[in-house]
Amino acid sequence: MYTNFQDSKNPRKRILKKAAAILILIFIAVAAGLALLSMSPRPAVMVMRFYLDRNSRRRADAQEKYVPGNIPVRRNIRYEPGCEDTILDVYFPPGAEAAGGAYPAVVWVHGGAWISGSKNTVSNYAKLFAARGYTVAAVGYSTAPEASYPTPVKQLNAALAFLTEFAEEFHIDPEFIVIAGDSAGAQIGAQFACILTNPAYAELLGISPLVRREQIAGMILHCGAYDFTLIEPGGFLAGMTRKVLWAYLGTRDFSSDPDFFAALSVTNHVTADFPPSLITAGNRDPLAVHSYVLADTLERQGAAVETLFFSGNQKPPAGHEYQFKLGTGAAQEALTASFAFLETLKRN
Repeated sequence: MYTNFQDSKNPRKRILKKAAAILILIFIAVAAGLALLSMSPRPAVMVMRFYLDRNSRRRADAQEKYVPGNIPVRRNIRYEPGCEDTILDVYFPPGAEAAGGAYPAVVWVHGGAWISGSKNTVSNYAKLFAARGYTVAAVGYSTAPEASYPTPVKQLNAALAFLTEFAEEFHIDPEFIVIAGDSAGAQIGAQFACILTNPAYAELLGISPLVRREQIAGMILHCGAYDFTLIEPGGFLAGMTRKVLWAYLGTRDFSSDPDFFAALSVTNHVTADFPPSLITAGNRDPLAVHSYVLADTLERQGAAVETLFFSGNQKPPAGHEYQFKLGTGAAQEALTASFAFLETLKRN
């Protein structure tokens, strides 16, 4: 066998050759990875999904000690055929199934940046509302990149129609439904409310509401994104946001079509007929300005709106999705405000 005696007598040279080969392979791998990232949002979105889902599960687990244990639930009810994601869970007030009757309903749309999350992550929070006498439906929907806009909005429309049709079976008062949502779920819920109350907008999106405006008693909107012109052009967070929107909207150049991009912004389409709303965000939430703008716009339009915002020196700071951290004063304040808002709607 041939041996390079010069190399065998120079271990340092052999090590340098191996190191150079490894560096070349790393360079090729990095270049391939960067090329893939430039061609598809999927790799970045999958990483984000992993961390978002992990954080959501931890947050839900931490809520367990605040939740009553006697809340009946029916899980994985299919509200629309043909899609594995179109299922919902229904939580009932204690004794409701035995007593029968119809209860005011809260339909919760979970968050997750349109790319993650599930109805399971709001399970414990839903039980808190059921314990106060509300039938709560936690709606599952399809996320990006497996599905694109406006699929979740259409699925919420279908879920509301299903719950209306089977209101008696699920102990729901179909004339008193409150749409609630957090983060992306708040945006989806608010966008549906615009479709419901703005015929021109419904026509623009090609979505016909399957429920009547009179059925929707109000909205509870936590930490949502409502004005997409507020996305900052630079920085890490903006870059990640653009990957998310690329996945959700199905196009990399989503901002190149001003009409299409404008249609995403709820603030462009609200009217005075928008359902009465409770809008809230934390003082350290990077999306808080969206909530400020939506509340301001609704007030100018003459729609009924209540807000829960915090001063800049709120301690501890209330971040994105602060309402789910039930051990904090801010979260308890949000829960109290939600229950008070619901009671006001019932009186009206």
